[in-house]
Amino acid sequence: MNNMITGSKGASHTFRIPDVVEDESQAIMLETRSLRSIDNPITQEDRNGSEKEAIESDIDMEVYHLELKAMVPLILGLMLAMFVVALDNTIIATAIPKLTAEFVALLDVGWYGSIYILCTVALQPTFGKIYSFWDTKYTFLTAIFIFEVGSVICAAATSSNMFIVGRAISGCGAAGVFSGVMTIVGYAARVEQRPACLAFVVSMFAVSAIVGPLLGGVLTDKASWRWCFWINPLIGSGAVVAVIVFFKSPKRHACTLTPIEKAREMDIPGSALLIGGCTCLLLALQQGGTRYAWADARIWGLLAIGFPLLIALFIYQQIRRGERATIPPGLFMQRTVLSCSLFAFFQMATVFVHVFYLPFYFQSIQGVSAIDSGIRSIPYLLANVVPAIVVAGVLPKAGYYTPFMIAGGIFAVVGAGLLYTLKVDSPAAEWIGYQIIAGFGVGLSAQLPIVAIQTILKPKDYPVGNAIYLFFQNLGGSITISIAQTILQNTLYHEIPLAVPSPISAQDVINAGVTNLRESFPSTVLAGILKAYMTAINRAFALPIAMAALTLISACFVEWKSVKGQKTGAATGV
Repeated sequence: MNNMITGSKGASHTFRIPDVVEDESQAIMLETRSLRSIDNPITQEDRNGSEKEAIESDIDMEVYHLELKAMVPLILGLMLAMFVVALDNTIIATAIPKLTAEFVALLDVGWYGSIYILCTVALQPTFGKIYSFWDTKYTFLTAIFIFEVGSVICAAATSSNMFIVGRAISGCGAAGVFSGVMTIVGYAARVEQRPACLAFVVSMFAVSAIVGPLLGGVLTDKASWRWCFWINPLIGSGAVVAVIVFFKSPKRHACTLTPIEKAREMDIPGSALLIGGCTCLLLALQQGGTRYAWADARIWGLLAIGFPLLIALFIYQQIRRGERATIPPGLFMQRTVLSCSLFAFFQMATVFVHVFYLPFYFQSIQGVSAIDSGIRSIPYLLANVVPAIVVAGVLPKAGYYTPFMIAGGIFAVVGAGLLYTLKVDSPAAEWIGYQIIAGFGVGLSAQLPIVAIQTILKPKDYPVGNAIYLFFQNLGGSITISIAQTILQNTLYHEIPLAVPSPISAQDVINAGVTNLRESFPSTVLAGILKAYMTAINRAFALPIAMAALTLISACFVEWKSVKGQKTGAATGV
């Protein structure tokens, strides 16, 4: 059945919608969309001319939506993939002490976490471009293979340098896995099914944040820190099997580009500039105030010269290339894409500070072990996951996602403000209740930015739209963790001399570690130390209040679109 639908500028679209396509393994619904750009019709002369431009919008794309019996195991596999790459960012925390003792490389500690984050963030937009041009299934499988190779190198590392190389390789693969999971969900699930699918997938961020340190501590104590990485291939294999068996990549019938032409469309200069800019920013934030003083020329060189210069060149490159850029300006400046990207940035900034510094509160102020601090953080985890699942069930009937995003922002602001008021002697009712309110705000809206983006975009733009969202989400968490660490450390240096008499210094307290305060110092000075730590944690918790408020503001600019009855995305203007 062919229907000619006239566009706003006189161009036309052809939609061919067969009813059902039979497949030997399972029945699937097939949706075929002609994605010729209204503004950029392409002639055969354009293709064969000496100045041929390959424009990916000229594609007939067949998108295969899975039935429930195939969708369930696919989502379970994608949850494993998301869990394992998110886990790798948190499981290492409790393994670092024994790891550095074995390698005798205390000065390399900063690299163990930062190199993974750096590679994941910097390569996110590049993988979005890769998914736009190459087969989705095989690109995803390649990314998870790269991640697992890095994990094996880490597990078998015989030196600190070898371990760092493994972490870098894992980070590169993780960038492709993050983007691939969102892209596969966008292709495999119908619009009304995506909220539920994405709720389960996105919930793995919260699960890994809580489970990671606990699992890392258990494996390190009971077996070896190496098992923190040997488990990755075991978990990842489930994702590989699910994607191979149940997912069918969309077909791009009219895409006649050769591999060389696809490589030219990758915007390699733009990707290199973005990677360089992110490297400068994250290295400065990771090492400023820890390995080097903030006044050090190396830190200022990265922040004041390297980062702004490379990002300025990147922006120029994106404007010059237009819709063929790594981050196409037209797509990025689309109202919902921009608002949801900022929403994801500020929301993840809020979550990361809470997840990383609530254990500081429990271990330093309440004096519990790392495992017990993880258990006491479970209210935050449950408050993330439960409302996300409820919203996923309600949204197909309610239709509009923007109200849930606004409500989530309101609860997040209130919860962040309450966590800021925690004191040394706060009862369980307070630290449990405050976590629930803050976590509830996140759970109401965590998966909705990507739902919104995939609702308003055409399928051909899913990979790049997903990558932009994930880039800002991961960048938000990475930046604020470093800022919160600086706030906490600087506050300790200021408060401890005021609360504790000499000869005990702030450095003595920091070197003792949060879990050893009661064993390292006499009771006569412990109260002053705990007061200083509480002040430092409160000031670190002031940051999520601002981030949550910006999350709420971002939600107010998201377009009011409904997922009810939608068959395709249709991008709208700003």
